[in-house]
Amino acid sequence: MSSEPETLLVLDTTATAAYPTRTHEHIVDGLPQQVTFKVGEKLALPVALALKFLKDPAFIVTDPATGMRYDPTPKEPQGNSLELAPNEIIARIDELSTDALVIRAKQIDGGENFKKQDGREKLIAFLADKTKANRVREAARSVPTPVPGSGVIEMSDEELAGMFQDA
Repeated sequence: MSSEPETLLVLDTTATAAYPTRTHEHIVDGLPQQVTFKVGEKLALPVALALKFLKDPAFIVTDPATGMRYDPTPKEPQGNSLELAPNEIIARIDELSTDALVIRAKQIDGGENFKKQDGREKLIAFLADKTKANRVREAARSVPTPVPGSGVIEMSDEELAGMFQDA
């Protein structure tokens, strides 16, 4: 990807004879964007919107000028297992090319306008911050909600802090 294209082609492989039109919505720059796909039809979409579809492997995203196909973003591991496809590898964020950083940033809400010219440091900081925020949200979701009568005691922040003061 030597220069960034203005548009990318997106094909929805779930649009079939049984479901000839499929409408999907993504948030771009804080605003909902609806796209309706038809069977076998590749739509030319702005890059910021097109890259959002990489989150789902049912969509094929290609560069209209080069025909290069963008690979779907690997899904987050479920539980404690991590299974990599034969063409995947675990890498530190700073090991990714600038092009790869831009593609990943554009898929995340708030990152749609990133360009290579923004620089690696800014891209890495954005992605690291979003990744950390996602981990915190996931951790919060995994904390069970206390069930009345379960023996779990809910405390205010003040009560909790008081537990650790010396008597």
